[in-house]
Amino acid sequence: MDKIAFSKPLARQWDIYNKIHKSNEDVEQFVKRMFAYIMAKPESWHKKQSNIFSLSLWHSDATKDMLHLYFMDASLKSFLEDLKLADIEGIIKYIDENGLLSQQGLMQVKFFSFGIHIPNEERNKAFAFGLMNNQLNQVILTWSTGTENAWCSIKNYKELLNVDTQEAREITKIFRFALNTIAYMEAFPECIQEGVPKFVNASRKAKNFVVSVSDKVLESREENGRMTRPHFRKGYYKRLSSDFYKNKKGQIIFVSETMVNGKAKTVYPKEGLDDIDRLT
Repeated sequence: MDKIAFSKPLARQWDIYNKIHKSNEDVEQFVKRMFAYIMAKPESWHKKQSNIFSLSLWHSDATKDMLHLYFMDASLKSFLEDLKLADIEGIIKYIDENGLLSQQGLMQVKFFSFGIHIPNEERNKAFAFGLMNNQLNQVILTWSTGTENAWCSIKNYKELLNVDTQEAREITKIFRFALNTIAYMEAFPECIQEGVPKFVNASRKAKNFVVSVSDKVLESREENGRMTRPHFRKGYYKRLSSDFYKNKKGQIIFVSETMVNGKAKTVYPKEGLDDIDRLT
């Protein structure tokens, strides 16, 4: 197998740290100094907040709290970006119930951070995400990619779905990418392998995972009497909340949408999910 180059989350922030940190300065001291610098700059509060969130993401990575995910197929990113968030509250509840959100970071809020490495993509185009539930119980997604730092609450995300601008479409796509990535990992644990690709030199082994594509999100299409290569299915992730699913209640599953005899039908590709009318 040829060596594959992956994008690197927070590459720009690490370049800045390696360039300007003092030799006698530990991570906490550097973060404290950068926080003071951000607060002193004559910028809007929204810009300050974005930069503070970005600093929090870097702090999470520097203290080895960030999860690093290596996608083995770049097309998985596009699939997760386009997949609708039909059960966003259920996914958030699952994340909270399963302890993914924990008390950490600069702001002392419940926080979960992860970075995504995409194969054969420019180094600075990787995303680092932070999902947090603050003191006001507001769920906010923060992200950093290249020179861009931004954040969006669930409330803002829902509002932006009704806004027809390029910026709104880009933000909602990023939001779907982040939450669907978490849901994908929980729905298909067999596709998550601890470690890094064998051709990647990682400074640490902990909290690194390789993410492959599940056959359950693929389908083959027939064109001109011939079967084409697999395509990604349309669908969405859902947390099972009904007491009907005694052994699966609380789990996240992938609900695939396919065509049966020319009619749209929702299919649940998990055993024990035949009674789709009782899914709540």
